[in-house]
Amino acid sequence: MKVKKKENLKFLVVARSIIKRSDGKILILKRGPKHIYYPQKWELPGGRLAGHEDPHASISQIIHRETGLIAEARSKKFYTYSRLVTEPGKYQGYVYLEIVSEAELIGGKEKIDKAEHLEYVWAEPGSALNYELTFESKKAIASYLADKTGVEDLNNTSVVLVARALIEDKKGRYLFLKRSSNEQFSGTWEIPGGKFDSLEILSELIKREVFEETGLAVRVVNEALYLSSIVSSKGENKGKTYINIIGKAEIVAGKIELTDEHNDYKWIAKKDIFKLNLAPYLRLPLTEIFLKN
Repeated sequence: MKVKKKENLKFLVVARSIIKRSDGKILILKRGPKHIYYPQKWELPGGRLAGHEDPHASISQIIHRETGLIAEARSKKFYTYSRLVTEPGKYQGYVYLEIVSEAELIGGKEKIDKAEHLEYVWAEPGSALNYELTFESKKAIASYLADKTGVEDLNNTSVVLVARALIEDKKGRYLFLKRSSNEQFSGTWEIPGGKFDSLEILSELIKREVFEETGLAVRVVNEALYLSSIVSSKGENKGKTYINIIGKAEIVAGKIELTDEHNDYKWIAKKDIFKLNLAPYLRLPLTEIFLKN
């Protein structure tokens, strides 16, 4: 049975920036009283990413629109946070993903929209935590501060976003790939996907990873059928929080050509999926997806 559309997760992606001035201070803004969520709390500059936007370009546009400043996100390191929105309002029931990147101030003069924000402050990162921040901005600044001061090892607190795709063919079968002998969890089966390593739209990440691993061009039907998080307890990734997103896609064009990461593939009917030697990180997500439908 196919996944019911009514259970599909709605996904909201917001990009924010820790704008660093030459003196090391960062910019925070105080929300206006008419905000649906957390009015009059302080936050980092940012805004929603639409599905058609290039985040690399749009983050600078968002900063300029909200603050009047010109800044550039130069660091490849970013901080992510996700949760299900339970508060009443426009986005209740959405999966909220916030991506925060450090940016260098290039120029410009502060000019904020009073309808959106009441005021702004340049603050030392540590002092910024004394303001009444939104939870997401507080978490991002705390992670940034820990990284810069060496208070704790960021490798043990960082978040890794992994997106994968259930690709269904016209016969209702799903594509699985077998991990090569030189890969972790060698010999197990998984679905195509990979790590979110830049400010990339989720649907574009899924399409890129699928193409790189299989040679197939796909259309993303649903960005997020399933979302979960787990803290790794083993190996070099011990302590890292993994956010796992599984979307659904269908083939547009192409012929399967595997990379060195995988040495075999199969199209598997739903009833046979759990007969495979699945990669351990997929058993629970696939169980929750398929046994509910």
